[in-house]
Amino acid sequence: MRVVKKLRRGLSWLLLLSASCSAFAVTTASSASNSSKAKTVELEQADAVNPTKTASTAATTIADSTTNAADATNATNATNTTNTTNTTNTADTVNTVELDEANATTADPYERFNRIMFQFNEVADRLVIKPVATLYIKIIPKPLSKGLSNFYNNIDTIPTVANDFLQANFYQGTSDAWRLTLNSTVGILGFFDVASSMGLEPNKEDFGLTLAQWGYRNSNYLVLPFLGPGTVRDQIGWPINYYFLTIYPYIYPVAERNELYLTGLVVKRAELLRYQNVLAEASLDDYTFIRNAYMQRRAYQLERNAELSNPYAEKNKQSEQGSISHDDQDSISTAEQSSPSTDLEKNKKVEQSPTASADQNSTPRTEQHSSPPAEKVSV
Repeated sequence: MRVVKKLRRGLSWLLLLSASCSAFAVTTASSASNSSKAKTVELEQADAVNPTKTASTAATTIADSTTNAADATNATNATNTTNTTNTTNTADTVNTVELDEANATTADPYERFNRIMFQFNEVADRLVIKPVATLYIKIIPKPLSKGLSNFYNNIDTIPTVANDFLQANFYQGTSDAWRLTLNSTVGILGFFDVASSMGLEPNKEDFGLTLAQWGYRNSNYLVLPFLGPGTVRDQIGWPINYYFLTIYPYIYPVAERNELYLTGLVVKRAELLRYQNVLAEASLDDYTFIRNAYMQRRAYQLERNAELSNPYAEKNKQSEQGSISHDDQDSISTAEQSSPSTDLEKNKKVEQSPTASADQNSTPRTEQHSSPPAEKVSV
């Protein structure tokens, strides 16, 4: 019973508190509404007293909205015109040198044979070449390893110079010849890459790229045992590049020649070991990954050689970029002239004219006659 009495008392107190809070809220709302009504009446009276101010305020609001609409229209027209011009010019300035080997990355008519040869090379690499390259990295100090890598890169510069001139790329051939001379003399047979510090960047050319330069561009992917990835054109060019353009066939005795050549293979395989983890993580199919990477690399080399063979390619690009910027400016100015901003400005002036006349009528007449017109004086 005591608990019930206490509950009743608590409920009665809650009812009293809610009633008092509701009464206070009603009083506050009524006072706020009365004050807002009073302010509205005062504003209406002020507007009735100053009709000119109200008209000028309305005209200013209309003018601002008109100006904003004009600016938005101009910005939209300029943006659309610029985007259209950029799209057209970008489509027009696409490089006309089509990369045929990029299309061959998806076309692989010898894929069945290539995969068999790829697996054969993978087994040979895993059983013989890779263990030797791993041992080479462990026992050879890094400075000596770097020197040997520079030495073999210098030997590969000899066929590069020959293929530069066979491609009729005399500028690049001269640059590569200077690189070979500097590294062979000052760099001590190429162990030190002196030419790179002098701005002569390394370059690599082969007879496959020479055949592509003279028209044999489209070639399918082909993998051969021990030679690795390539194209039909590159595999045809390999024996010509080796027997006629490199120094290996001219080294005697044959045992020393083979020793020098096989050591170069181990050095190059050791350089590729750093990318082994990338290949394992980035590809689900090693064959497809290596094929696409090789074909994209060759496509880049073909495009680069096409640009190097044309000494005016860079100037043509710069002139095209300059013409694009001038066309953009002309299109923007044309859009500004053809935009309806002039009509909106005229409407703005017409809408502002009632305010100006109202201001003139409200000025006292003494100000109008403060500067009387000059009279003609007859002599």
